[in-house]
Amino acid sequence: AEDEPGRLYVGGIVFDEATFRNLVYVEKYSLKVSSKAAAGRLSVVSPIGTQIGVVGGALPLPMTVIVKDSSGTALPNIGVSFSTSPSPAGAAGQSFDSADALTGAAGKASAVLRLGSVPADYEVSCACPTCEAGASTVTFKACGKFRSDDFKQFDVSWSTQSYDDRCHVIGSTLPFNCNPQSPPPNSIPFTIQQRGCAMSAMADVINFYRDHYGLTYAATTPSALNQFLRNSAGYDKGDVYFSRVGTYTTSTRTVCYTNRAELKNTTLGALRTTIDADLTQGNPVVLRVVSATNPSHFVVAIGKCGGEYLIADPATNRERIDPSQILGIRQFTLITGSLCPTTP
Repeated sequence: AEDEPGRLYVGGIVFDEATFRNLVYVEKYSLKVSSKAAAGRLSVVSPIGTQIGVVGGALPLPMTVIVKDSSGTALPNIGVSFSTSPSPAGAAGQSFDSADALTGAAGKASAVLRLGSVPADYEVSCACPTCEAGASTVTFKACGKFRSDDFKQFDVSWSTQSYDDRCHVIGSTLPFNCNPQSPPPNSIPFTIQQRGCAMSAMADVINFYRDHYGLTYAATTPSALNQFLRNSAGYDKGDVYFSRVGTYTTSTRTVCYTNRAELKNTTLGALRTTIDADLTQGNPVVLRVVSATNPSHFVVAIGKCGGEYLIADPATNRERIDPSQILGIRQFTLITGSLCPTTP
């Protein structure tokens, strides 16, 4: 037979009993050559958006992907690889509690990320080496924060308790010194709900260091700390002496108030650099921020997420703040010994 491209020829010899002769035969087949299709397209199932978790802990939700072919059919047994990159500078301990290497029967694969030590931005990439170009990698985002009691001034456990020894005339907000147990006629004491933001933020800081670093002093609450500050000259006409944090936590390791900085004396960029460095080094930062109802308000920066700070806000349930709202900062650190440095 004449040779033809793309053909397969099979030949042989058979014995023909009728003629008692050997016969030669040739069979011709067409060959169809096809290229192997790509394994599929990788996409995110959940979560959509940025997860927030506590440093050193597992994120609340697994990061799940799926591989499908061009017709939308889920593909099992496709190899995938999860990796943490990039992570915050200085972070340690970030790892996967679990991470699938193959898609399951439903075409899905998941990983659970345990955050590292720095309360900032984390990324997880998932790659599918055999998937189509342009659909072989996806990225998940997460942010870490310090654990916080997130005390609220409006908590009914202490919201109506008198704050410091300050009163105001009914119908006015101008403060004056008084005995809150027997205020002058037509006057009432200020309450923790009205004025206790800085003190509540200080309570958050005290408990953070105790729990995060395994210190042995007693935990506190806004109610208990308010009484402590009243008994230890910790207020000045309603303002909190943050240095009393050292008095409360005095031990072989002591939490100290180290510095205050105000926007009017520096730049926002410099304040942000200081906040970021403190968070990286394991120290929450009390922020003095813009307030709609008071000259200023105090919150605790407990992490960073994108261009915003994650906060514990004593007055509201908000969880983030834009840096443009920052007016000043109050810094703390943990020292060995009981003698805190003098602070402004």
